[in-house]
Amino acid sequence: MFFSNALNFLNGKNRRKFANNTYFEKIDAWTIGIKVYQTYIIRIYANETIELDTGGWNTWLTRNRINRILGRLGPQNKPRVFTTNGDLFLTEGRGTRVEFFDNMILNRDGNCVNYWERR
Repeated sequence: MFFSNALNFLNGKNRRKFANNTYFEKIDAWTIGIKVYQTYIIRIYANETIELDTGGWNTWLTRNRINRILGRLGPQNKPRVFTTNGDLFLTEGRGTRVEFFDNMILNRDGNCVNYWERR
């Protein structure tokens, strides 16, 4: 779902603009990256997992792009990134709230699969 939707968006191209300063890019045959400026904020893998990474930029723009792309490509129960008192969180597909961390991996249901491996 994620990967095929991203490939459909690319429409046979290696790079396509999504919004200001935001591009979908085919990294290799199994990975599509979404880049804001010089940072891949999302990597979509052929195994239908998604990796989220702010690159250290917990900004409105980064959160907005992650949420827009998850809303467009994601599962029916859309995961969302948000802040509370300056701390970053993710509402998973199942509705639970978890602390956001870079290199967070979501499965096809929008749930974090590597939460206990975070650093």
